[in-house]
Amino acid sequence: GAEGKRIALEERWPPAAPSLRTDPVLLQQILVNLLTNAVRHSPEGGTVTLEVEVRDGHASLHVIDEGPGIPVELHAKIFEPFERVDPNSGGGTGLGLPVSRRLAEVLGGQLGVDSAPGRGARFTLILPLDPPAE
Repeated sequence: GAEGKRIALEERWPPAAPSLRTDPVLLQQILVNLLTNAVRHSPEGGTVTLEVEVRDGHASLHVIDEGPGIPVELHAKIFEPFERVDPNSGGGTGLGLPVSRRLAEVLGGQLGVDSAPGRGARFTLILPLDPPAE
């Protein structure tokens, strides 16, 4: 895990962040998946950042790593079950990202990625502050 590779975890929260009315179990599962991936793809001694932004009735949770990055043409593929685009990443079921995207949709949100080779990856989970009424 993070200890073995000496990965630093940095958190950035907005001042007076509003509470997020969502399913904490599902949210935790998504964040654990994203953070585990970020650590797995980070270089020794790297930093993984969890950054939270709030605007327009949504919370954006960014998980940012300093890994090798993901070519744009593979961005859709990484959300497909069992696709592992980095043969050197070790471990992983190939299900973390597809499951995370599905859970994000269950929570009324979305999960996307911004990345390019050589500049790490930034996964963004966007969730409504107030979930739609049932």
